[in-house]
Amino acid sequence: MIDRAGAKMTKRGSVAGAAVRAYGERAAERIIQAVGDGLGLPRTEVELCVLRKSDPRKVICATLVKRHTAMDNAWLAKRLCMGHPAAMSQLVNRMQKDKKNLKILSQHEKMFKPKDWSH
Repeated sequence: MIDRAGAKMTKRGSVAGAAVRAYGERAAERIIQAVGDGLGLPRTEVELCVLRKSDPRKVICATLVKRHTAMDNAWLAKRLCMGHPAAMSQLVNRMQKDKKNLKILSQHEKMFKPKDWSH
């Protein structure tokens, strides 16, 4: 839904890049908060940085944000304290290629999408 709305706004040329980015950040934050709360992921940056960069809860959040927003790897790696953007991207790619992990991602999408990802 977010991708379609963003594509429509960009096609019309009615929204500046900063506005689209701000919208994407808000959507990404909603996903991180909803999924993070369900997984028991800390909210503060200090607590997130104490966890391993490859903490599975962080990877799940990053994967869902990548699926549902246009946020770049640098923003996401910094927001979740996951180290270098390329390393975060590799973790996300591995998560998406494993069938067992795809089931986990699907469960979290279904669990939180209806009430927490709406606009």
